[in-house]
Amino acid sequence: GLKTRFLNNRLQVNAAVFHYDYKGQQVQEIRGVVGFLTSVDAKVDGAELEIVARPVPALTVRGNLGYLDTRYAGGTVISGIDIGGNKLPFAPKLTANAGFDFTMAELSAGKVVLSGDAQHTGMFWYDIFNDDQPPPPGFTRQIVLRQKAYTLLNARLSFVAENFTIAAWGKNLTNKIYYPAGYNVEGGVGIDYQVRGAPRTYGIEATVRF
Repeated sequence: GLKTRFLNNRLQVNAAVFHYDYKGQQVQEIRGVVGFLTSVDAKVDGAELEIVARPVPALTVRGNLGYLDTRYAGGTVISGIDIGGNKLPFAPKLTANAGFDFTMAELSAGKVVLSGDAQHTGMFWYDIFNDDQPPPPGFTRQIVLRQKAYTLLNARLSFVAENFTIAAWGKNLTNKIYYPAGYNVEGGVGIDYQVRGAPRTYGIEATVRF
């Protein structure tokens, strides 16, 4: 990896590449509605890039990009299914984030700052079987437990003084429907179980510094 700064610290670039070789990694396998821990071998290759820039004193822009290539070792058999080559769960191949902080006004009592960011998450699987798991007894459709790629937009308007901050914020401004977690429990209760992410949310907060 590397960490660098250029242009009188107005541009920062950080980057890293990595490789993980897991031996006996514990994963959760759902049988019916009961979870069991199973040991498997897996490999992960990845890279990360982060950029922070201040083109003018009032504006800071930032972005980061992440890449993952995950796979279970060949010949790994779970519940009679060879998951060798399958992707690790909750490990999207691509993630990205871009945002900014803009000082809109400098006042004697403090400053007004507008911030915004976009967070992108690529497609990922919920379980170790990916789409290879056969239907449970009595079901005919293939089980596909995955989350499609999605992007969330957030914003924040702050008044920042020396001893306190007051802010109004909004998250998931487009009210995107997404499910960060899911479990295959059709064999036990007849349906999949998915956890929905937070919908569009607004708030006001205050911070006091002593």
